[in-house]
Amino acid sequence: MSFNHNPQRKSALRVGFLINSFIQPRWFCKLIDDLEAASSAELVIVMLIDQSAHMLGKPVDTIGKQRDHWVYKAYCRVDDFLFPVAKNAAENVNIKKTAADLFIVPVCPVQEGNIIRFLAEDMDKIQAQKLDVILYFGDCTLDSQLLGSARYGVWSIGYGENYSHWNGLSGFWEVLKDAPATKCDLYMRNAHQDGLKVIARSYLPTQKNSLRRQQNNLYWKSAALVTKKLEEIYEYGPLALDDRRFSSDNEIPEESLTQRNLLLALVRLGRRSAYTKLQNLFLSKQWVLAFYIGRWPNGIQLPVERLRILISPEGHDWADPFPVKKDDRYFVFFEELAPGESKGHIAMMEIEPNGNQSRPAKVLEAAYHLSFPYIFEWQENYYMVPETSQNRTIELYRSNSFPY
Repeated sequence: MSFNHNPQRKSALRVGFLINSFIQPRWFCKLIDDLEAASSAELVIVMLIDQSAHMLGKPVDTIGKQRDHWVYKAYCRVDDFLFPVAKNAAENVNIKKTAADLFIVPVCPVQEGNIIRFLAEDMDKIQAQKLDVILYFGDCTLDSQLLGSARYGVWSIGYGENYSHWNGLSGFWEVLKDAPATKCDLYMRNAHQDGLKVIARSYLPTQKNSLRRQQNNLYWKSAALVTKKLEEIYEYGPLALDDRRFSSDNEIPEESLTQRNLLLALVRLGRRSAYTKLQNLFLSKQWVLAFYIGRWPNGIQLPVERLRILISPEGHDWADPFPVKKDDRYFVFFEELAPGESKGHIAMMEIEPNGNQSRPAKVLEAAYHLSFPYIFEWQENYYMVPETSQNRTIELYRSNSFPY
């Protein structure tokens, strides 16, 4: 996505947190560190919910609550043992020292059903900060007065098709249902719109055998989504929020997590994990390239069986293909990793309409790893921009005699 630059925006975005405790997950602590190091935003206030606040005897819900089922807890312990993570994003840490330099405002809201309402004196303190964004990662609905107290509304994070973090199960159903990918959304609420608006989205491969690793990846991604969107608003202003690519018709899942259906789901997960281990014992994994030449109706998914598969020679790995059509001839450029090599180079082969292909030819090699060839034509010349992050450069190459 591209925006027009906003040269008038010079001051950093003013950001506040709404939390119920100084004990927060490690990914939240990283988000604070990232924001304090950023030039695009500054943390100016922490709104700390007084947990004695209540209405009609019902205490305010805690943020990020976890399920109490013993089966779920037992599963998590086994998962932690079998699939440990080096840096646990969900581990609780005390952020009181990190937030010591911020303006901390204890707030005493009341809860009416699932809606949190703030007292007038608390709202006066919050509005005096002239906030651009409020970050809140809880599961309660905030009243319109607080939603309207920040220029760009209140931001939260949602995971999966049904935003399952609201019931403490981030990415859980995607693991059990063997979904190929899990969605991570950054969404906004404000006083001027009904419902929520998705303002950033990322997809991560589902960790199909481990909920812990699944959640770990999702939580670390959450911190990156927030900082990136703040940077975009700092650079481009409100235009960075005018993104209509994302649907936001998510609904909170109706299915409940009972001990019975959890046991059944975990049995299926155990069978799948055992099957995966057996596959790894007797089969090897290999990247392949696949192609289809011809027209296909828009909006209709191309069946996998219509694709032709290109398998690399033994010991070689192929990945990251980029097709080019020139003068009714078809070429595909890709990364190739040869046997015994620790870095990839860019190779090319020509594919005929009948599916026959030429032998791969090396077209670009460097002293460092190359991948993801991006090719374009300009003024009758062909250019390539490969991925060269290992060299910490962005490099442009021109073809002397296409396809070389």
